[in-house]
Parts: sequence; C-alpha cells; structure tokens
Amino acid sequence: MAIIGGIIGYYLSSYIGGSMVCLLAFAAGGFIYIAASNLIPELRKEVNSRESMASFGILLFGFAFVFLVKLYFSH
Repeated sequence: MAIIGGIIGYYLSSYIGGSMVCLLAFAAGGFIYIAASNLIPELRKEVNSRESMASFGILLFGFAFVFLVKLYFSH
C-alpha cells in the first residue's frame, strides 16, 4: 500500500500544488504523535527519575532543534 500511495501521490502532486506543505506538516505531526505516544509510556516505566528526566530532556531538545532549523532555513 505504501508503494501504491507513493505512486498515486507522485501523479497527484501536480494537482495538489501549494497545499502540499500543509499535507506534509499534517503527516509529520502524525508521525511525531505516534513516536511520542510510544515513548512517553516507556519513560513512565523508568524507575530512576534522573534517567527519565534525561530522556524527556532529549525529547524536548529534539523538538527545539527542529524548530530552530525551521527558523534558520525558512524562506
């Protein structure tokens, strides 16, 4: 299904045009939600609070890094 969706998306990309940015942002948000929803329960299972806070800090650093890259490389 991923290959079929990729082929269909390739051919429809000329019709979608400017709304492609919004669709990509929506898809990226979905993937971030899936990753975070799988990560947060694992952090709650951690008995050592220091390691749990370090993992959460790294997650926040990742979000901040992506935001700063977006600001730096935006047109």
